[in-house]
Amino acid sequence: MSETGAGRRRRRRRRISGLAVPLSILLGSLLVWQSSESAYSATTATPDNTWNAVSVSLTNSQVGSAPFTVATAVPDAALNAITLAGFAPSSARTGGQACVMVDYQTAAPAKIRMRIDDASDTLSGALEMVVDQGTGATNAACAGFVSNGTVVYGAVAGSTAKVSGFPTTWSGSSSGEWTAPGAAQLWYRITWLLPSNAAAATSGTTADFKFQWEAQAY
Repeated sequence: MSETGAGRRRRRRRRISGLAVPLSILLGSLLVWQSSESAYSATTATPDNTWNAVSVSLTNSQVGSAPFTVATAVPDAALNAITLAGFAPSSARTGGQACVMVDYQTAAPAKIRMRIDDASDTLSGALEMVVDQGTGATNAACAGFVSNGTVVYGAVAGSTAKVSGFPTTWSGSSSGEWTAPGAAQLWYRITWLLPSNAAAATSGTTADFKFQWEAQAY
């Protein structure tokens, strides 16, 4: 008696279903083996990596009082330019000098620049000023100051540089840039003169500004 097609199909299904159980057991065994294998592992790591941004600190010797307060400035009787060597204005009302020590207090190297905060006052167009760097000063009156030859603004001899030409931004104040290798101090000598040829139109006007230094660490 021949087997029908339906019988053959039933027999094949029985064979397949019979294989399904051992296959499931095999897969389960593999999972157990893999799970057991993951229990044997090892890792290694470095200590915490850390980055601490530098805190830039900058101060000066005149934070408590302005280097110059001249209530009755008048044109000098004879001088119409600043000559640092032997500079001798007619009086304290016509010209003078002051020294400011800038103290950079950070270990990282930095570029330090000087500027003013306002150059627009009318008298700034007549007021002459020279700034040079140096060492050895012991007070604001520049006792013991020795110039290192770096002139930040103006010129050593016969300078007629006006305050109105001083920069008021970092980008404009590269002249005389001081590169500090780390914590360091530097003196700045500031010399001013209201020259004999100051325009009559400046009578009764003012110049009112701050000296500023900025350090950018790198």
